[in-house]
Amino acid sequence: QGQGLGLTRGFAASGAPEPPVGKKAKGGNTEGKGKAEKKAHAVSLQDVLGEVVEGATGAKSKIFKAKNPYPPLNLEDIAQGAKRSKGGQQGSLLPEGLPKGLGMELLGGPQVTCRPEMISFLRDVLSEEGHRKYLVDGGKGTGKSILLALLVAVARLNGWVVAYLPSATRVVQGGRFRLDEQTGLWENPDVAVEILQNIGTAHGAQLEELGLKHLLLAEGADSEAAQGDGGDQQAEEDSTQKLVDLLTGLASQDKYPFMVCADDYNALFGETGYTDYSDRPLSPHDMKLVCAFRWLERPEVKRGVVVAASSATVPVRKTVKIPETGDVSHVSLNPISYEEACAMWSKHGLEQPKQRSKEEQVLRNFVLGVNGDGHAIRDYSA
Repeated sequence: QGQGLGLTRGFAASGAPEPPVGKKAKGGNTEGKGKAEKKAHAVSLQDVLGEVVEGATGAKSKIFKAKNPYPPLNLEDIAQGAKRSKGGQQGSLLPEGLPKGLGMELLGGPQVTCRPEMISFLRDVLSEEGHRKYLVDGGKGTGKSILLALLVAVARLNGWVVAYLPSATRVVQGGRFRLDEQTGLWENPDVAVEILQNIGTAHGAQLEELGLKHLLLAEGADSEAAQGDGGDQQAEEDSTQKLVDLLTGLASQDKYPFMVCADDYNALFGETGYTDYSDRPLSPHDMKLVCAFRWLERPEVKRGVVVAASSATVPVRKTVKIPETGDVSHVSLNPISYEEACAMWSKHGLEQPKQRSKEEQVLRNFVLGVNGDGHAIRDYSA
């Protein structure tokens, strides 16, 4: 129904057209590592913003609005839960928390190893002139979660409203669940409360301006209230529908660009941790929140983008294909190269060994042995 979610069972709405083959974004490179990739270096988020803005100015892009509501913050501020204000309202830039890889990056200081394809991806997504849907893929430790967290931070700094799901596994495995007899779908109100609180913390002032703040929970509401330990329990029980209505409202407005960003997206198509009254395992498309976040198969938002990233560690059968409708851009991240690993290690005071030395060969073999896994590389440096 228009820009609404139109929640349905199944992997895609009936009668939906066959999705076209996704296009490779300029930032993705599956043919190998180009020379530009070797120039990865540690930069602060402010430097990333500066480069994005500089690149956008010449192209007359809409990336950086003249009325930027928030001052640039570096990653150290993000790690400390830095507060920013807009119209007297305080909010956190990333109330959802930092992914593990980004937290490890920050152990060496307020910089992150910024790969060239990350800058290209940020510029493409935030321009509002590229694709409307993105699916990020890559092996374990290639930086997908870091990329999405940076994207959310930069988007919010530029005035976007973002519904950020750091891990879709939270939707299919966490908290209480109950059957909505009207829709026949199962709800998990505890998770909905958590997501609503995060969106409200980051975008309370913007939601009030859009007339959508009534869909947020009252201040002080938490999961304990949802368990009957106080507060408005009925409001907590209605949290799943409130979240669905909020996403629908944000997708249909055009005052602020809106982004749905979900990591571990393929978890929405695997097994759940829930069973029904007859002890039958529930499939993902029986869950209302799963349907609410499967945006790659939904109509495009009126103004904004959908960004999803699949995970190689989520227990989902490799034969399961993520359904898509419309023009979905597929972005593939390469494994971490030796040069990029050296950039990460340098943040911890490790010097790059001389060329053709025994130390260089050992480190090259290590990077090759872990298949360019950024987690293993950061663990080594830490």
